Order: sequence, then structure tokens, then C-alpha cells
Amino acid sequence: MVPMKKRTAVAVIVGVWIATLSLAAALTYELTRAPDIAQMQCADWRELDMASGRVLVSA
Repeated sequence: MVPMKKRTAVAVIVGVWIATLSLAAALTYELTRAPDIAQMQCADWRELDMASGRVLVSA
């Protein structure tokens, strides 16, 4: 194994920890968000007619 300088090793470890904490924060934010379905304005629902190659837009 190639020896690393102590400063480089510390920088890599700090970078990994920052990335891990950022990922954990983003995941926590996404999991605790509760979307209100009543307030969502969705476009027309589209259903795929299987094997026909056509998409039906129901009004």
C-alpha cells in the first residue's frame, strides 16, 4: 500500500464525512416531507394502452 501523507488522509476522511452527512440530511428531508395530495395540481392522467403503442389521455 502506498503511504499517504497525514494531511491528505485527514482531508479524505473529512470529505467522506461531509458527503455522508449531506446525504443523510437530504434523505431525512425527503422522508419527512409529507406532500398534501389535495394541493397538488397534476396534469391529465395518462394511461398506457398496453402493447398498442398509443397513450390515452382521459379527461
